Amino acid sequence: MVTLIWFNGPSMKKWLHVPKQEIEIGCNYILRDRPVDHVVCYDWQMLNNIKPTDGVTRWCRDGFAQQYKGWKEIPLPQHRKPEQSGTLAVTLAVDHLKPEHIIIIGCDWGLSTQSVYDYGIGRRSVIKHTNHQSRVLERLSEQHRCDIHLLGDEPRDVGIPHMSSSQFCELLSIDIKD
Repeated sequence: MVTLIWFNGPSMKKWLHVPKQEIEIGCNYILRDRPVDHVVCYDWQMLNNIKPTDGVTRWCRDGFAQQYKGWKEIPLPQHRKPEQSGTLAVTLAVDHLKPEHIIIIGCDWGLSTQSVYDYGIGRRSVIKHTNHQSRVLERLSEQHRCDIHLLGDEPRDVGIPHMSSSQFCELLSIDIKD
């Protein structure tokens, strides 16, 4: 079973057509473009902007679920603190959903600082790619012995294995769309 985790980098748009997988997790406004099973939001300022959707579990970081109706909290150990929705989504997957294979789509760290979503007037998306967040992903991959890959033909600035477009298409038995 493959679990897809959708980050918000521009490369994710190329893959929105892939068949729905058994478990899919997306960040923030992913439901505008694709149905997923879980939506993860790190920033408390956005929690009221992501409306409830049938069949979708909404998750936030610890300390905010009681204040925002319909959100579940992702308990985090002290030694690991994701600081944005993407690494929080991977934490949800490996700590709580426990899939065997994760493919991260739209993690464009080292290639782009852009998000495909507009976060509103006066709300800028902060830089997601930091050494700390790269280490969070690397530790999640190592400590949980979960098979995690970043989808991308160009190398991303994260020390976990990458999967090429052709490998991804072969795995899912689909054709590449440009």
